[in-house]
Amino acid sequence: MIPNAPAFHENALLFGHDPTPRLLAFELTGDDRIRVFARTVDGQTGSDLRPFRPFVLLASTDLLTGWAGGYEVEELEGDGLYRFLVFFPGWGDALRARAHVQKVTGKAQAAPDAPFLFFTDRQHRVGAPHLGQGPGRTGHAEGTGPPRPGAGP
Repeated sequence: MIPNAPAFHENALLFGHDPTPRLLAFELTGDDRIRVFARTVDGQTGSDLRPFRPFVLLASTDLLTGWAGGYEVEELEGDGLYRFLVFFPGWGDALRARAHVQKVTGKAQAAPDAPFLFFTDRQHRVGAPHLGQGPGRTGHAEGTGPPRPGAGP
C-alpha cells in the first residue's frame, strides 16, 4: 500500500504489484536488463539493474508456428482472448517474434481484432512485475483481454 495514495493508484492491473515508492524512470540496458531509477528517502537519486523478460500475450500458440527463436509459454486462467503469456530471452527476440506474428496474422499490433497484444513501451513491462519479472511474480493476467467469442457472460 502506498501511503496517502488515492485508491485508484492501488489498482494492480493498471499499476502493477510492485509497491516500491519513488520510482522515477526505467532504461533498457542491453537486451535483458532494465536500469531502474528511484529517489531515496533522503532525496538522492539511485539506480539498480533488474532482469527484463519481454513478453507478448497470444490468443493461440499456433501463432508461433515457424518461429525459430526461443520462448517460454505460460497458459493463463480465465476466458479472455489472450490465453497465453509468452516470454522471450531478450528485447530483440520479442521484436522479431512480434514481426513474425504480424506476418502470420496479417494484423498490425494496434488492430482491434489482433489475436496478440504486444506493449512497445518497455516501462509497461517493468511496471507490471507480475507479467515479466520472473521469480517472485505476484499474480497472473486472469481474463486478460476481450472475451473470446462464445465464452461465458
